[in-house]
Amino acid sequence: MFTYCYVSNALTRQHVENYYKFIFKKIQPSSTSCLVNLHSRLLSDATPCIVMLNIMVSLYHVSHKSGILYVMNIKHKLQYLSVVLALLLFLCLTVGVMSNATWIDSLNRLVRNIIQQRSPLADSFFFNVTQLGGVTFTILLTIILSAILGYYHHYRQLGFLIVNVLFFAGFITQLVKRFVQNPRPLPQLIPESGFSFPSGHTMMAVLLYGTLIILAHINIKQQHIRNIILGLLAILMVLIPISRIYINVHHPTDIFAGVTLGYSLLVLSTKIFHIGGTYDSK
Repeated sequence: MFTYCYVSNALTRQHVENYYKFIFKKIQPSSTSCLVNLHSRLLSDATPCIVMLNIMVSLYHVSHKSGILYVMNIKHKLQYLSVVLALLLFLCLTVGVMSNATWIDSLNRLVRNIIQQRSPLADSFFFNVTQLGGVTFTILLTIILSAILGYYHHYRQLGFLIVNVLFFAGFITQLVKRFVQNPRPLPQLIPESGFSFPSGHTMMAVLLYGTLIILAHINIKQQHIRNIILGLLAILMVLIPISRIYINVHHPTDIFAGVTLGYSLLVLSTKIFHIGGTYDSK
């Protein structure tokens, strides 16, 4: 202890500054300067042991905060990278479908052979699952959720929901469908009309149920209830797109396009409305 006190008493402002710069090379200069100013004042009127204790405590807090910020920065970069990759995949699928590429047909045939293992039980199951991504059910669910969010004055979350369902899953999907004009596969277990690429049900599954996952994570405080709801919503996000392939109203590449575009739009929406992740809840 005597050695620490002696050394800390001999520290000058320049020594402290060099010490911080050596340890926290990645911290902004303003943070280092702030610490140096604090401890230079402590050095002038406090005992050496107290000075050393304050330095150690400050080092812990700054390093802890810097570690959290560093991890958050990595997460943001990975999220941006995933969006870029999703958009590139969507672009490749779009070009492949519009150019009638042979690899598109091969991919569709491969996935279709895996999923379309027909049976009366599977027919009934996927027929009911696909209704959960249909227009009637999703509009009704959106109206109920909008009323709840409006009642509790969660207006940012309300805007987040409306934009994702009506504009992204609705308008953007139809815009892309009319641009690509890809016909649906035949024969179908349930008659469907209109263009195929991308899958509207898949876009709705990703954007609506993805939105609900984010809102549930924000608003539901009981962890076990939240985990159950998140699990159920995640299952629906997987089963609804699969059901569209099973009943043969979409090509598998329509599903992949819906997933990649829907995910990219969902992430974009979280940035627009500052919802999810490190953003506040309202």
